[in-house]
Amino acid sequence: MKKVLEHRVSAVSLNFISCGYEEGVAGQSYGPATRDYDMIHFVLSGAGHYYANGQHFRISSGQCFLAPASINTFYHADSDNPWTYCWVCFSGNDAQAVLQHCGFTDTRLITRIHDVEAIHTQIETMMGCSTPIPSNELCIQSLLMQILATVQRNSDNTFAPDEAIDSSIIQAAVRYVQEHGDRPLRVEELADALFISRTQLFTLFKKHLLVSPQEFIIHAKISAAREMLAKSDSSIRDIAHACGYHNQFAFSRAFRKDISLTPSEYRALYHRPTQPLHR
Repeated sequence: MKKVLEHRVSAVSLNFISCGYEEGVAGQSYGPATRDYDMIHFVLSGAGHYYANGQHFRISSGQCFLAPASINTFYHADSDNPWTYCWVCFSGNDAQAVLQHCGFTDTRLITRIHDVEAIHTQIETMMGCSTPIPSNELCIQSLLMQILATVQRNSDNTFAPDEAIDSSIIQAAVRYVQEHGDRPLRVEELADALFISRTQLFTLFKKHLLVSPQEFIIHAKISAAREMLAKSDSSIRDIAHACGYHNQFAFSRAFRKDISLTPSEYRALYHRPTQPLHR
C-alpha cells in the first residue's frame, strides 16, 4: 500500500516575537499603546474588556482578540471575574493575509476558538524552547504556524452574503462615529446616515460588536478621551469639548461609568506618552 501527498506549499513570511501566559487580577490593565507587531490574546478563563478602533468588546473564556500593529489599544481584566490568558506576538510580510484567513478585519477583532486549551498547550511548548539554538528556532516557528492554523480551522471565519453586507454597514457606522466624535451624536442620526432603521442598527451592533449603538458611541468618545489624556497635556475641560461633551461633569460621569476611573485618576495612572507597551 502506498500513499503520497503532492501539494506545493509556498513559504509564509512570519517572524515570531514573543509569547506568554498570565493569570490576571481584578482591574489589571495594559495600554493605551501601539505596537509595531500583531498580537493575539487567547482567553482561557474569566473575562475582560478590550478597546480598539473606537470599539469596546467584552471578552470571555474561549475567545481570542487581535491587537493589530499600529493601532492604539487598551484592555483590562474584569473586576469581578478577571481573565487568565496566553498570547503570541509576530510580524512579517504575510501577517495581514494570515490574519484575514483567521477571520479578523478592521471591525472584527475578536473570534471564538472551539479548543482554546490546544492553543495554550502549543504556547506552553513554545515557551519550553527558550535556549537559543537552531532546532529551537525551527520548533518555535513551527509552533507559531500551528497556532495560527488552529485559529484558522477553529474560528468562525466565513461570511455569508448577508454577513458581508452587515460588515459593510458596521464599517460605515464605525467610520461615521469616528468622524463625528467631536460633537454630540444621537443614535437616530447614525441610523439616518446609514439609511437603516434604529432597530436594524441596534440588531447589527449587538450581533457584531456585542454592544448597543449608544454604548458604542460613548465607548468611542471615551476611547478618544483616554488617548488624549495619556498622550497630551490638554486640560480635561478641553478634552471633554473635543469629544463632544459641552458639560465637563457629564463627561467625567460617562468616563467613570465606562472604565471605573475619573479622567484625573486615569491621567495620573497612564500619562506616559513615550513609554511603549511590551505585553
